[in-house]
Amino acid sequence: MKTKLVIVGRMRLESLQEVPQLSCAIYAEDVSELEQIEAQELQNASTLILCNLLSQLNESTKLKLQHLLPSLQDVILISNDGSPRIWTTDDR
Repeated sequence: MKTKLVIVGRMRLESLQEVPQLSCAIYAEDVSELEQIEAQELQNASTLILCNLLSQLNESTKLKLQHLLPSLQDVILISNDGSPRIWTTDDR
């Protein structure tokens, strides 16, 4: 099954267990951990959820993510207070 969803950071996943995409999701504690994952697994990921990593989201991290996840379409940032924010194309 192809990976569609990549979740990076610490997040309460109980509420997401019913989402079908999660069966083909990749989880990582941080962006550097994504680099350890075989590139092939990340090739088709279209959605990235970044949890509590807003402080780490600098220009080099964004470039790294674009390189690791070439088919990325949606990035959702979830801040410490739990509020989601869409990472728009303007942010990239």
